[in-house]
Amino acid sequence: MMVRSMGIKNVFDLSVTVGNDDITWALAPRVKISRRRIFTSEDPVNAEDIVAPVHFGTHIDAPYHMIDEGATIEKMDPSLFIGRGNFIDLSYKKPSEKITPADLEGKDIQEGDIILFYLNWYRFRGPSDEYLYHYPGIGVEAAEYLASKKIKGAGSDAYNIEQTDKDKLRGPFPAHIVLNKKDIWVLEGLADLKPYIGRKDLTVAAFPIKLAGVGGSPARVVALEFD
Repeated sequence: MMVRSMGIKNVFDLSVTVGNDDITWALAPRVKISRRRIFTSEDPVNAEDIVAPVHFGTHIDAPYHMIDEGATIEKMDPSLFIGRGNFIDLSYKKPSEKITPADLEGKDIQEGDIILFYLNWYRFRGPSDEYLYHYPGIGVEAAEYLASKKIKGAGSDAYNIEQTDKDKLRGPFPAHIVLNKKDIWVLEGLADLKPYIGRKDLTVAAFPIKLAGVGGSPARVVALEFD
């Protein structure tokens, strides 16, 4: 999308489109979208209702998601959700394989970065075993490496940033915990990131809905290219 205001040259959408019956976490109900009012001459309004877990579509995990004393979404400073995008190509990772510190070394990771992993897993998006259970995911050591760099957030184009086998859907989730304990948010369910691999000139904005007292929120995530 071309935008010529405030020095913004392009806005790239990194979010998935969510429809009725869309997938969520395997143990949570699917998204339900229904039409309550339909535009007519007697009732000139279209109105819809949505019922869904807070973790659906492209969404953010706040520290409270895994840390009982962690910050909930509405208590997080908005400045935490915008920063330099660092798009890292890890599409060579095999199904269910862990991301390690060796995968991250030499990737120019700086304090305040928003790290986005391209795993090429968006192509499987849907109720398939590939998408729901066999994605690559960040390991504990890699999470510790990122935490040491003082990044703002980390995400991927997979269903979950942390690999979780089908028999471990209730946890534990140690990589999430490492990041959340350092107030680093997690971003999951991104769209195709391939066009942005290697770019360091894009600013990522991942603003969640300001929901009270919860550990997650859907987000419209974009990458901004400035003049």
